[in-house]
Amino acid sequence: MRAWLQSNISYLTGTAEPVYGAEAIQPVTATVQGVNPYHTLTEDDSRWSTPSNSHVETQIFYIRPRNSNLMCFVQLIHSNLGSWTTTAQSTCRIFDLDNPENDLWTSTNLDQFSFENNRTCFRAANISIDLEGDSTYRIRSSVNMDSIIDIVVHQESPPFKIGETGTSNYGTDPTKPWASMKHVFWPRIRVEGNIVARGNVVDVSGTGLFIHALQNGKPQHLASSWEFALLQNPRYTGVMMQFKTPPSYGSTIVNVGGLVTKDKVVAVTVDNTIEHVDVKTDPETEWPEPTRIAYDWVGKDAETYQKPVHLSVDATLGRRLQRINVLSEIPTWLRGFVHNVSGTKPFIYQYFTPVTFKLNIDGEEIEEEATLFNETTFIS
Repeated sequence: MRAWLQSNISYLTGTAEPVYGAEAIQPVTATVQGVNPYHTLTEDDSRWSTPSNSHVETQIFYIRPRNSNLMCFVQLIHSNLGSWTTTAQSTCRIFDLDNPENDLWTSTNLDQFSFENNRTCFRAANISIDLEGDSTYRIRSSVNMDSIIDIVVHQESPPFKIGETGTSNYGTDPTKPWASMKHVFWPRIRVEGNIVARGNVVDVSGTGLFIHALQNGKPQHLASSWEFALLQNPRYTGVMMQFKTPPSYGSTIVNVGGLVTKDKVVAVTVDNTIEHVDVKTDPETEWPEPTRIAYDWVGKDAETYQKPVHLSVDATLGRRLQRINVLSEIPTWLRGFVHNVSGTKPFIYQYFTPVTFKLNIDGEEIEEEATLFNETTFIS
Protein backbone atom coordinates (compact mmCIF):
# COMPACT_ATOMS: atom_id res chain seq x y z
CA MET A 1 0.00 0.00 0.00
CA ARG A 2 2.84 2.41 0.81
CA ALA A 3 4.43 2.14 -2.61
CA TRP A 4 1.03 2.13 -4.26
CA LEU A 5 0.36 5.60 -2.86
CA GLN A 6 3.90 6.92 -3.11
CA SER A 7 4.16 6.00 -6.76
CA ASN A 8 1.27 8.39 -7.35
CA ILE A 9 2.29 11.23 -5.08
CA SER A 10 2.02 13.65 -7.98
CA TYR A 11 -1.73 13.09 -7.85
CA LEU A 12 -1.90 14.58 -4.39
CA THR A 13 -1.24 18.08 -5.64
CA GLY A 14 -4.43 17.97 -7.68
CA THR A 15 -7.61 19.73 -6.72
CA ALA A 16 -10.59 18.01 -5.16
CA GLU A 17 -13.38 16.66 -7.29
CA PRO A 18 -16.89 18.14 -7.35
CA VAL A 19 -19.46 16.55 -5.06
CA TYR A 20 -21.22 14.04 -7.30
CA GLY A 21 -22.93 12.19 -4.45
CA ALA A 22 -23.32 8.52 -3.60
CA GLU A 23 -25.31 7.92 -6.79
CA ALA A 24 -22.09 8.44 -8.76
CA ILE A 25 -20.55 5.22 -7.49
CA GLN A 26 -21.85 1.75 -8.28
CA PRO A 27 -20.30 -0.44 -5.56
CA VAL A 28 -19.62 -4.04 -6.47
CA THR A 29 -21.45 -4.98 -3.29
CA ALA A 30 -24.67 -3.46 -4.66
CA THR A 31 -24.55 -5.77 -7.68
CA VAL A 32 -24.86 -8.90 -5.53
CA GLN A 33 -27.53 -7.95 -3.02
CA GLY A 34 -29.76 -10.98 -2.47
CA VAL A 35 -27.63 -13.29 -4.61
CA ASN A 36 -24.49 -15.31 -4.03
CA PRO A 37 -21.52 -12.92 -4.39
CA TYR A 38 -19.07 -15.77 -4.94
CA HIS A 39 -17.62 -15.94 -8.43
CA THR A 40 -14.53 -17.77 -9.51
CA LEU A 41 -11.94 -16.10 -11.72
CA THR A 42 -11.71 -16.04 -15.50
CA GLU A 43 -8.63 -15.89 -17.71
CA ASP A 44 -9.04 -12.11 -17.97
CA ASP A 45 -8.73 -11.79 -14.19
CA SER A 46 -5.18 -13.15 -14.42
CA ARG A 47 -4.11 -10.47 -16.89
CA TRP A 48 -2.60 -7.11 -16.10
CA SER A 49 -5.08 -4.46 -17.25
CA THR A 50 -2.57 -1.63 -17.85
CA PRO A 51 -5.20 0.87 -19.05
CA SER A 52 -3.93 3.86 -21.00
CA ASN A 53 -5.44 6.39 -18.59
CA SER A 54 -4.18 7.24 -15.11
CA HIS A 55 -4.19 4.18 -12.88
CA VAL A 56 -2.36 2.15 -10.26
CA GLU A 57 -2.28 -1.64 -10.53
CA THR A 58 -0.64 -4.02 -8.10
CA GLN A 59 0.01 -7.66 -7.35
CA ILE A 60 0.86 -8.45 -3.75
CA PHE A 61 1.82 -11.72 -2.11
CA TYR A 62 1.43 -11.89 1.69
CA ILE A 63 3.52 -14.69 3.19
CA ARG A 64 3.51 -16.32 6.64
CA PRO A 65 6.52 -18.69 6.82
CA ARG A 66 5.86 -21.93 8.67
CA ASN A 67 9.29 -22.31 10.29
CA SER A 68 9.92 -18.79 11.56
CA ASN A 69 7.97 -16.05 13.28
CA LEU A 70 7.94 -13.68 10.33
CA MET A 71 5.37 -11.78 8.28
CA CYS A 72 6.45 -10.98 4.73
CA PHE A 73 5.13 -9.51 1.54
CA VAL A 74 6.34 -9.14 -2.01
CA GLN A 75 4.64 -6.56 -4.23
CA LEU A 76 4.75 -5.20 -7.74
CA ILE A 77 3.19 -1.82 -8.55
CA HIS A 78 2.53 -0.49 -12.04
CA SER A 79 1.32 3.09 -12.38
CA ASN A 80 0.53 5.39 -15.25
CA LEU A 81 0.29 9.11 -14.62
CA GLY A 82 -1.60 9.82 -17.80
CA SER A 83 0.54 11.79 -20.21
CA TRP A 84 3.38 12.16 -17.69
CA THR A 85 5.08 8.82 -17.14
CA THR A 86 4.62 5.10 -16.57
CA THR A 87 6.52 3.43 -13.76
CA ALA A 88 6.97 0.02 -12.21
CA GLN A 89 8.21 -0.64 -8.71
CA SER A 90 8.94 -3.75 -6.65
CA THR A 91 8.83 -3.88 -2.87
CA CYS A 92 9.76 -6.50 -0.32
CA ARG A 93 8.97 -6.45 3.37
CA ILE A 94 10.02 -8.86 6.12
CA PHE A 95 8.74 -8.26 9.64
CA ASP A 96 10.68 -10.22 12.28
CA LEU A 97 8.00 -10.54 14.94
CA ASP A 98 10.51 -11.53 17.64
CA ASN A 99 13.34 -9.16 16.73
CA PRO A 100 12.07 -5.92 15.17
CA GLU A 101 15.62 -4.70 14.65
CA ASN A 102 15.89 -7.33 11.90
CA ASP A 103 12.93 -5.96 9.92
CA LEU A 104 13.63 -5.43 6.24
CA TRP A 105 12.10 -3.04 3.71
CA THR A 106 13.25 -2.57 0.13
CA SER A 107 11.64 -0.56 -2.65
CA THR A 108 13.14 -0.52 -6.13
CA ASN A 109 12.18 1.29 -9.32
CA LEU A 110 12.28 -1.03 -12.33
CA ASP A 111 13.68 -0.48 -15.80
CA GLN A 112 12.91 -2.00 -19.19
CA PHE A 113 9.66 -3.57 -18.04
CA SER A 114 7.06 -5.30 -20.17
CA PHE A 115 4.02 -7.55 -19.94
CA GLU A 116 4.21 -10.87 -21.76
CA ASN A 117 2.25 -14.05 -22.42
CA ASN A 118 -1.00 -12.20 -23.06
CA ARG A 119 -0.27 -9.83 -20.12
CA THR A 120 -0.17 -12.63 -17.52
CA CYS A 121 3.57 -12.26 -16.90
CA PHE A 122 5.69 -9.28 -15.89
CA ARG A 123 9.30 -8.89 -16.91
CA ALA A 124 11.92 -6.24 -16.23
CA ALA A 125 15.67 -6.12 -15.84
CA ASN A 126 16.54 -8.76 -13.19
CA ILE A 127 12.95 -9.54 -12.21
CA SER A 128 10.15 -11.77 -13.49
CA ILE A 129 6.70 -12.64 -12.17
CA ASP A 130 5.36 -15.46 -14.32
CA LEU A 131 1.95 -17.10 -14.20
CA GLU A 132 2.51 -20.80 -14.91
CA GLY A 133 -0.71 -22.53 -15.89
CA ASP A 134 -3.61 -20.89 -14.10
CA SER A 135 -2.71 -21.57 -10.47
CA THR A 136 1.02 -20.98 -9.94
CA TYR A 137 3.27 -17.91 -9.90
CA ARG A 138 7.05 -18.06 -10.13
CA ILE A 139 8.79 -14.95 -8.78
CA ARG A 140 12.48 -14.27 -9.30
CA SER A 141 14.06 -10.94 -8.43
CA SER A 142 17.60 -9.69 -7.97
CA VAL A 143 16.88 -6.01 -8.55
CA ASN A 144 17.89 -5.24 -4.97
CA MET A 145 20.79 -7.09 -3.36
CA ASP A 146 19.18 -6.65 0.07
CA SER A 147 16.18 -8.76 -0.99
CA ILE A 148 16.92 -11.44 -3.59
CA ILE A 149 13.69 -13.33 -4.15
CA ASP A 150 13.14 -16.85 -5.51
CA ILE A 151 9.70 -18.21 -4.64
CA VAL A 152 6.92 -20.28 -6.14
CA VAL A 153 3.32 -19.52 -5.16
CA HIS A 154 0.64 -22.19 -5.55
CA GLN A 155 -3.09 -21.57 -5.37
CA GLU A 156 -4.30 -23.73 -2.50
CA SER A 157 -7.94 -22.81 -1.92
CA PRO A 158 -10.14 -21.80 -4.87
CA PRO A 159 -9.85 -18.11 -5.84
CA PHE A 160 -12.75 -15.66 -5.79
CA LYS A 161 -14.02 -12.24 -6.71
CA ILE A 162 -17.23 -10.40 -5.86
CA GLY A 163 -19.88 -10.69 -8.56
CA GLU A 164 -19.14 -11.13 -12.23
CA THR A 165 -16.43 -8.47 -12.43
CA GLY A 166 -15.16 -7.81 -8.91
CA THR A 167 -15.36 -4.12 -9.80
CA SER A 168 -16.89 -0.95 -8.34
CA ASN A 169 -17.49 1.75 -10.95
CA TYR A 170 -17.44 5.54 -10.61
CA GLY A 171 -19.41 7.95 -12.77
CA THR A 172 -22.77 9.63 -13.18
CA ASP A 173 -23.60 7.35 -16.12
CA PRO A 174 -23.27 3.69 -15.00
CA THR A 175 -22.84 2.62 -18.61
CA LYS A 176 -19.83 4.92 -19.05
CA PRO A 177 -17.75 4.81 -15.85
CA TRP A 178 -14.86 7.25 -15.63
CA ALA A 179 -13.02 5.28 -12.92
CA SER A 180 -13.14 1.90 -11.20
CA MET A 181 -11.79 -0.23 -8.36
CA LYS A 182 -11.21 -3.99 -8.71
CA HIS A 183 -9.92 -6.76 -6.44
CA VAL A 184 -9.45 -10.48 -7.10
CA PHE A 185 -8.20 -12.91 -4.48
CA TRP A 186 -6.26 -16.11 -4.12
CA PRO A 187 -7.23 -16.24 -0.44
CA ARG A 188 -5.01 -19.14 0.57
CA ILE A 189 -1.69 -19.82 -1.14
CA ARG A 190 1.16 -22.24 -0.52
CA VAL A 191 4.60 -20.69 -0.85
CA GLU A 192 7.92 -22.42 -1.50
CA GLY A 193 11.32 -20.75 -1.68
CA ASN A 194 13.47 -18.17 -0.02
CA ILE A 195 14.45 -14.52 0.19
CA VAL A 196 18.10 -13.63 0.66
CA ALA A 197 17.74 -10.72 3.09
CA ARG A 198 20.91 -8.66 3.54
CA GLY A 199 22.96 -11.74 2.68
CA ASN A 200 21.04 -14.15 4.93
CA VAL A 201 18.94 -16.89 3.35
CA VAL A 202 15.42 -16.74 4.80
CA ASP A 203 13.18 -19.74 4.14
CA VAL A 204 9.75 -18.23 3.53
CA SER A 205 7.97 -21.49 2.68
CA GLY A 206 4.53 -21.41 4.22
CA THR A 207 1.05 -20.04 3.54
CA GLY A 208 -0.34 -16.68 2.56
CA LEU A 209 -2.62 -14.59 0.37
CA PHE A 210 -2.41 -13.13 -3.13
CA ILE A 211 -4.36 -10.06 -4.29
CA HIS A 212 -4.43 -8.46 -7.73
CA ALA A 213 -5.92 -4.98 -7.50
CA LEU A 214 -6.59 -2.12 -9.89
CA GLN A 215 -7.35 1.51 -9.04
CA ASN A 216 -8.39 2.76 -12.44
CA GLY A 217 -8.28 6.47 -11.69
CA LYS A 218 -6.55 8.88 -9.33
CA PRO A 219 -6.18 7.11 -5.95
CA GLN A 220 -7.11 10.02 -3.69
CA HIS A 221 -10.25 10.63 -5.76
CA LEU A 222 -11.40 7.02 -5.29
CA ALA A 223 -10.78 6.41 -1.58
CA SER A 224 -10.21 8.51 1.54
CA SER A 225 -9.40 5.57 3.82
CA TRP A 226 -8.70 1.84 3.67
CA GLU A 227 -8.96 -1.15 5.98
CA PHE A 228 -7.43 -4.58 5.43
CA ALA A 229 -7.47 -7.76 7.52
CA LEU A 230 -5.82 -11.14 7.02
CA LEU A 231 -6.82 -13.80 9.54
CA GLN A 232 -4.89 -17.09 9.42
CA ASN A 233 -4.64 -20.39 11.23
CA PRO A 234 -3.96 -23.95 10.02
CA ARG A 235 -7.61 -24.54 9.09
CA TYR A 236 -9.04 -21.19 8.02
CA THR A 237 -8.10 -18.01 6.21
CA GLY A 238 -10.24 -14.89 6.35
CA VAL A 239 -9.60 -11.80 4.26
CA MET A 240 -11.40 -8.45 4.34
CA MET A 241 -10.82 -5.29 2.29
CA GLN A 242 -12.72 -2.05 2.83
CA PHE A 243 -12.45 1.42 1.35
CA LYS A 244 -14.40 4.59 2.01
CA THR A 245 -14.86 7.10 -0.78
CA PRO A 246 -14.23 10.82 -0.36
CA PRO A 247 -17.28 13.07 0.15
CA SER A 248 -17.35 13.61 -3.61
CA TYR A 249 -18.88 10.12 -3.81
CA GLY A 250 -20.97 10.34 -0.67
CA SER A 251 -18.39 8.85 1.74
CA THR A 252 -19.61 5.46 0.57
CA ILE A 253 -18.20 2.37 2.29
CA VAL A 254 -17.44 -0.71 0.19
CA ASN A 255 -16.44 -3.85 2.07
CA VAL A 256 -15.65 -7.25 0.54
CA GLY A 257 -14.32 -10.39 2.14
CA GLY A 258 -14.17 -14.13 2.22
CA LEU A 259 -13.50 -17.18 4.36
CA VAL A 260 -11.79 -20.29 3.01
CA THR A 261 -10.25 -23.57 4.07
CA LYS A 262 -7.44 -25.38 2.31
CA ASP A 263 -9.74 -26.90 -0.29
CA LYS A 264 -12.91 -24.80 -0.49
CA VAL A 265 -14.47 -21.37 -0.27
CA VAL A 266 -16.65 -21.35 2.84
CA ALA A 267 -18.26 -17.96 2.16
CA VAL A 268 -17.77 -14.78 0.19
CA THR A 269 -19.20 -11.89 2.17
CA VAL A 270 -20.28 -8.31 1.48
CA ASP A 271 -22.32 -7.37 4.57
CA ASN A 272 -19.20 -7.07 6.67
CA THR A 273 -18.43 -4.42 9.25
CA ILE A 274 -15.31 -2.96 10.82
CA GLU A 275 -15.42 -0.97 14.05
CA HIS A 276 -12.57 0.89 15.70
CA VAL A 277 -13.75 0.04 19.21
CA ASP A 278 -10.98 1.98 20.93
CA VAL A 279 -8.72 4.64 19.45
CA LYS A 280 -6.07 7.05 20.59
CA THR A 281 -4.99 10.24 18.90
CA ASP A 282 -1.55 9.84 17.41
CA PRO A 283 0.15 13.07 18.51
CA GLU A 284 2.50 13.05 15.53
CA THR A 285 -0.16 12.62 12.84
CA GLU A 286 -3.37 13.65 14.65
CA TRP A 287 -5.08 10.58 13.17
CA PRO A 288 -7.30 8.44 15.48
CA GLU A 289 -5.08 5.37 15.65
CA PRO A 290 -7.03 2.19 16.45
CA THR A 291 -6.02 0.19 19.52
CA ARG A 292 -8.91 -2.27 19.44
CA ILE A 293 -10.79 -3.37 16.31
CA ALA A 294 -13.82 -5.59 15.73
CA TYR A 295 -14.22 -7.36 12.38
CA ASP A 296 -17.39 -9.16 11.35
CA TRP A 297 -17.67 -11.25 8.21
CA VAL A 298 -21.38 -11.74 7.48
CA GLY A 299 -22.89 -13.76 4.66
CA LYS A 300 -24.03 -17.20 3.55
CA ASP A 301 -22.19 -20.32 2.51
CA ALA A 302 -20.68 -20.22 -0.96
CA GLU A 303 -21.91 -23.66 -2.00
CA THR A 304 -25.67 -23.37 -1.46
CA TYR A 305 -26.11 -19.76 -0.31
CA GLN A 306 -28.57 -21.05 2.27
CA LYS A 307 -26.55 -21.38 5.49
CA PRO A 308 -25.77 -18.21 7.48
CA VAL A 309 -22.07 -17.64 8.09
CA HIS A 310 -20.68 -15.23 10.68
CA LEU A 311 -17.00 -14.88 11.55
CA SER A 312 -16.10 -12.39 14.27
CA VAL A 313 -12.88 -11.05 15.76
CA ASP A 314 -12.71 -8.44 18.51
CA ALA A 315 -9.12 -7.81 19.47
CA THR A 316 -6.93 -5.37 21.27
CA LEU A 317 -4.21 -4.83 18.71
CA GLY A 318 -0.74 -6.17 19.38
CA ARG A 319 2.56 -4.92 18.07
CA ARG A 320 2.34 -1.97 15.72
CA LEU A 321 4.64 -3.20 13.01
CA GLN A 322 4.96 0.13 11.32
CA ARG A 323 3.46 3.56 10.88
CA ILE A 324 4.20 4.61 7.33
CA ASN A 325 4.24 8.24 6.31
CA VAL A 326 3.38 7.90 2.64
CA LEU A 327 4.84 11.34 1.93
CA SER A 328 8.10 10.63 3.74
CA GLU A 329 10.16 10.09 0.64
CA ILE A 330 9.39 13.42 -1.01
CA PRO A 331 11.05 16.75 -0.07
CA THR A 332 9.82 18.49 3.07
CA TRP A 333 8.74 21.63 1.22
CA LEU A 334 6.65 19.57 -1.21
CA ARG A 335 5.19 17.53 1.64
CA GLY A 336 3.68 20.65 3.16
CA PHE A 337 2.47 21.90 -0.20
CA VAL A 338 0.72 18.61 -0.89
CA HIS A 339 -1.05 18.70 2.45
CA ASN A 340 -2.07 22.36 2.19
CA VAL A 341 -3.39 22.10 -1.36
CA SER A 342 -5.16 18.77 -1.24
CA GLY A 343 -5.80 18.21 2.46
CA THR A 344 -4.13 14.81 2.34
CA LYS A 345 -1.74 13.43 4.94
CA PRO A 346 -1.69 9.71 4.21
CA PHE A 347 -0.46 7.32 6.88
CA ILE A 348 -0.64 3.54 7.05
CA TYR A 349 -0.77 1.71 10.38
CA GLN A 350 0.13 -2.00 10.35
CA TYR A 351 -0.32 -4.51 13.19
CA PHE A 352 0.16 -8.18 13.98
CA THR A 353 -1.87 -9.77 16.77
CA PRO A 354 -2.64 -13.26 18.12
CA VAL A 355 -6.44 -13.46 18.34
CA THR A 356 -9.37 -15.73 19.05
CA PHE A 357 -12.15 -15.81 16.49
CA LYS A 358 -15.68 -17.13 16.60
CA LEU A 359 -17.15 -18.84 13.55
CA ASN A 360 -20.84 -19.66 13.33
CA ILE A 361 -22.08 -21.68 10.34
CA ASP A 362 -25.81 -22.41 10.30
CA GLY A 363 -26.04 -22.22 14.08
CA GLU A 364 -22.96 -24.29 14.89
CA GLU A 365 -20.28 -22.20 16.56
CA ILE A 366 -16.61 -22.82 17.14
CA GLU A 367 -13.77 -20.78 18.61
CA GLU A 368 -10.19 -21.03 17.39
CA GLU A 369 -6.87 -19.26 17.78
CA ALA A 370 -5.35 -17.42 14.82
CA THR A 371 -3.09 -14.55 13.86
CA LEU A 372 -4.35 -11.23 12.53
CA PHE A 373 -2.35 -8.97 10.23
CA ASN A 374 -4.23 -5.74 9.63
CA GLU A 375 -3.79 -2.31 8.13
CA THR A 376 -5.61 0.97 8.66
CA THR A 377 -4.88 3.69 6.12
CA PHE A 378 -5.88 7.34 6.46
CA ILE A 379 -5.62 9.47 3.33
CA SER A 380 -7.86 12.51 3.71
